[in-house]
Amino acid sequence: MALTPEDVVKKEFTKPKGFGRSGYDEIQVDDFLDEIVVELRRLNAENEDITGKLEDCRRSKGVPGRSEADSGQGSSRAAAVPALTPVNRRNDDADKTQVVPSAKDAEAAKAAKAELEKAQGELKAAQGELRTTQANLKSAKDELTRTKAELDQAQSALAAAKKEQAQLQEQHQARLSEQQAAAASTGNQQAQTKPGELKPANNSDVAAIASTEGAAGVIALAQRLHDEHVHEGETKRDRLISDAQAHHDKVIGEANTKRDRLVTEAQAHHDKVIGEANAKRDELIGSAHIKHDELISSAQSRHDELLSTGQSKHDELVRTGTEKSEKMVREAEDRKNRILGELNSEREKVSSHIEQLRSFEGDYRNKLRGYIEDHLTQLDHTAVDDKPKTKS
Repeated sequence: MALTPEDVVKKEFTKPKGFGRSGYDEIQVDDFLDEIVVELRRLNAENEDITGKLEDCRRSKGVPGRSEADSGQGSSRAAAVPALTPVNRRNDDADKTQVVPSAKDAEAAKAAKAELEKAQGELKAAQGELRTTQANLKSAKDELTRTKAELDQAQSALAAAKKEQAQLQEQHQARLSEQQAAAASTGNQQAQTKPGELKPANNSDVAAIASTEGAAGVIALAQRLHDEHVHEGETKRDRLISDAQAHHDKVIGEANTKRDRLVTEAQAHHDKVIGEANAKRDELIGSAHIKHDELISSAQSRHDELLSTGQSKHDELVRTGTEKSEKMVREAEDRKNRILGELNSEREKVSSHIEQLRSFEGDYRNKLRGYIEDHLTQLDHTAVDDKPKTKS
């Protein structure tokens, strides 16, 4: 689960248990610092991953990336920043470091998190602009493809016009051959018939046929018809060729003009979008590198500050604990000596009282023995005096 600034602000630590211990529980503080270190490393890895994806996208599109010197400097800067080391736990309770995160640390972590999220948002926006640029470039390529298709259609139309022209020429040649054959056959028939039996071909040639005689007139008429048909075919051929060539030149010119215009516009738009994307990308990468370096530097300085503060508090606590322990040992020694002195005096008193009781016991025993011996002696005498009286 990702660590949020609210988690840092709302984090609470319990008081340590035990006599003479103050501050917060050192194990909980170490665990929380480890979580912060893990989150910072995750964010750094995510930033590097996004930067790598951006570089891969740039290379895949053929856009020149950052120079090797810049990348080398960036890697050297990243290598120059030492890695954050988690706080080591110690088993000795007397050597535990009491690290207390303040509200300033929480605000700094929250600001760093916000700056990193802002940089990630700007990077995503740049990626969106890059995708839009790629879509525009694709549409320009599609327009160029359509233009090429129209050019191919114009070339196909020109080829069809040339083919039609060839067919017209073939038809003209066939018709001319037929006319020559018909003229030759007409000349033969005219030579075989009488002059009075000639039939004119049409009203316009009656005068010519009437004014000519024999085969010479027919041949002249056929030659004239042949020349007219040839001239008409050549005129129509030249007109068709000139029309087709003009149409071909017009279509080719329009296609070339449209193609050049579309290619120029697409290239200009492509260069503009790529330039803007490169500038934005370089700006975002530069700002991201700066923010990254600032975050790493601030985190490392804060880490060093916390370590130095914890070490100083540790030394102070160790010194205070040592002084307290020495004081308690001295007090315990004094109390022990005082108690031993009192016990010795009490023992002497008890010993003297025991001696008194022993001497009293000896005296009492002697007196009791004397008393008992006296009574025994009296009993013996009494018994001896009373014995003769009983005999008499």
